[in-house]
Amino acid sequence: KKHSFITNEDEILLLPARQFEVTSCLNSGHGLHIVQLNELKPKYDLLEPVSVPNSSVQLKKSSQLKSPPTASAMRGQFAAMQLQPQTKSK
Repeated sequence: KKHSFITNEDEILLLPARQFEVTSCLNSGHGLHIVQLNELKPKYDLLEPVSVPNSSVQLKKSSQLKSPPTASAMRGQFAAMQLQPQTKSK
């Protein structure tokens, strides 16, 4: 809802490379158009899933980047989700 001008509406952002069929549209006046869409399953996927780069890829030093690479930023989140066996120290 943070991206919406009208916060009480149930609006979503549309991802790129998706295909839709217009099921209805309404001109509400004052430049407001309401369009209802039905998402279609494309014959071919246009976007590849995001993958983490392998170790042979050279990344710039973090001091050279404005923000950390997405894969590096998410690596910490995935590491936090992994279950670690607990061992008792003697």
